[in-house]
Amino acid sequence: MDRANGGQRRARRSAAFDPSICLHSLALDSLGFVQACPHCACNASTRTVRQISGFIGMMNYVVLGVSHSTANSDVRDTLALKGERGVDFSRRVLEFSWCREVVVLSTCNRTEIYAVLSVESAEVQAKLMQTWCEFTGSSPSQIQQFTYYYANTDSVRHLYRVVSSLESLVVGEGQILGQVKEAFCRAQRNGFVGLDMNHLFQSAFALGKSIRSDTEISRGAVSIA
Repeated sequence: MDRANGGQRRARRSAAFDPSICLHSLALDSLGFVQACPHCACNASTRTVRQISGFIGMMNYVVLGVSHSTANSDVRDTLALKGERGVDFSRRVLEFSWCREVVVLSTCNRTEIYAVLSVESAEVQAKLMQTWCEFTGSSPSQIQQFTYYYANTDSVRHLYRVVSSLESLVVGEGQILGQVKEAFCRAQRNGFVGLDMNHLFQSAFALGKSIRSDTEISRGAVSIA
């Protein structure tokens, strides 16, 4: 029995990763569970995350960001929140009563602000954008066309796609998972995250790891800084 199961596991891990089939496997159903793809190896990965991420549902998770898919390098450089600027930005938004937890991810290809809010509204979204602009010397009218904003399950779906490198310039590149972990650890060291964000990011790390071990997504990929 054990040998049979081991053979099945090896068979799943050797399956080719086909983005045209597997992109929907990271979508969330109405309860916030990761849906398994019935066609390929990501079936095993998403079951693992399903067990971890069942708590995700009605939390006010949001993400505001810019990436290589929405803006050129000059815009991305202007909006970067790297190093101490990101730390100072996080401290500032946590002064607002509506912001409970925050993680800032800033690489050469993307800057994203992940937050847990006490309330999610258009006014809060605008204030988050305005604060970002204050720290980067820009204005909402200048950058709004380059940014994206996801709330609740859409934000969770986006994080899962990011850690799985499905949002990377080269699908399957290996750096992004480490960069997200570094961003989370920085926020954790500074006291910017609590239980909600910890649960979310730990489930994302589990997904990123299993996607790489259970599929061939990284075969032939090139890491990007």
